[in-house]
Formats: sequence, structure tokens, C-alpha cells
Amino acid sequence: MGSSHAVDDHGEAKAIAAGNAMRVIADHTLMSLAGAGLSADLVGDIAFELTGRYLEMIEGQYMDMSFEGSDDVTVEQYLDMVGRKTGALIESAMYMGALVATSDRKQARAFGACGRRLGLAFQIRDDYLGIWGDPAATGKAVGADIRRKKKSMPVVHLFQNTSAADRAWLDSAYARDGEVGGEDVERILELLDRLGTPAHVQDAAVAEAEGAMRAVDGLGLTGTAHETVEAMA
Repeated sequence: MGSSHAVDDHGEAKAIAAGNAMRVIADHTLMSLAGAGLSADLVGDIAFELTGRYLEMIEGQYMDMSFEGSDDVTVEQYLDMVGRKTGALIESAMYMGALVATSDRKQARAFGACGRRLGLAFQIRDDYLGIWGDPAATGKAVGADIRRKKKSMPVVHLFQNTSAADRAWLDSAYARDGEVGGEDVERILELLDRLGTPAHVQDAAVAEAEGAMRAVDGLGLTGTAHETVEAMA
């Protein structure tokens, strides 16, 4: 998930090695659960979950890389991709944590579903901040993700829904070598505002956060437990 930072700081080979090491550490920690008193049946369930999410995150990463070279990605395809990355990561963490804590598969599935929606909400909100976030808080200039030609949800929404004339201009702007220039960034921001993309993206994040809370509504969480999940959402 954070491989881009490792690549930027240390190079691709070291980033891949670090990722492999993190996976081995996760597997080693999983195997230690039996020694901590968890039944072999539950350890097997957790191992199945972890391995499945490994594969899903690899699929999501492949989709992410393939989207970078395409201007025909839909919002639905984008959400499927981030669901396989951030969504799968947080889903597996919450599912496995709940199963270790309670040994209750029904509760674990509910927490996993909550985590999947939280992951989507987080990524959508992060995409919003990558364009319209306060530079003092994010450390990035307004429109930073546009300059980098990142295929975030706002940009995907724009490409999918803008007029034919504006789409032709967008195609040419994104086809040029290097980053998107300052005047072009301003025009893209205007197109996004005209299309209502900021509100659309924020509404999508809110919908996912509300869905995350609904996923655990039937568990009867009270007090600190409910407040903690609600605070994350």
C-alpha cells in the first residue's frame, strides 16, 4: 500500500524486498496464534482470509497500474479497484481482529464488511483531499493529484461525464509528456466544479462511511466500542 514511498526513497528493488518481508512477518505472526491458545480451526480460517486478501490486493494493484495507461476507466471500475486494495486491507484487519477477539465468525464477518466500506470511504476522501485539501494540512498544493495525472476518483468522474469537446481537450492535456501545467490545472478544476464533482465525491465518501456503520448495527455495540467505530467512520 505504501510502496510508492519506498520506491521514491530507496528504489524499486528494495521496495519489493520490503513488501515481501512484510508479508512474511504477517504469515509468521499468524502462525504464532496457535501458540497463544487459538484453536487450529480458527487459525486456519484466519490464514484463509489473509491469503485471499493478499491475492485481492495484488489484483487491485495490477488494475491500478493498468488504469494509469487508460482514459476510459469508469467510476464503477475505479471503486472496484480501490475495494480490492484499501478496502481489502482494512476488511481483513477488522475480520481477523474480531475473530481472534471473539471466536465468533458472524461478528467477524460484520466487522469485515464494516472494514471494506471504511476502506472505500478512506480512499474516496483521500482522493478528495488530493485535489481540494487544505495545503497547510495535506502538505500538497491544491490540485496536486491533477498535476501528477493521478487517476483518482474525481478525475475518473470528470473523464466519464464531461462533454465531448472538453473530453477531447482533456485527452490532449493528459497525453503530453510530464506533469499537467498550471493553467491546465486551473481549467480542470473549473471543469470539475462545473460538473459538481467535489460534492459527488464527498457524497460517495459519506455513503460508504454510513454503510460501514450499518454493517455493525446488528451487533449491539454500545459505549466505547460503538464510539470508536463511529469515530473511524
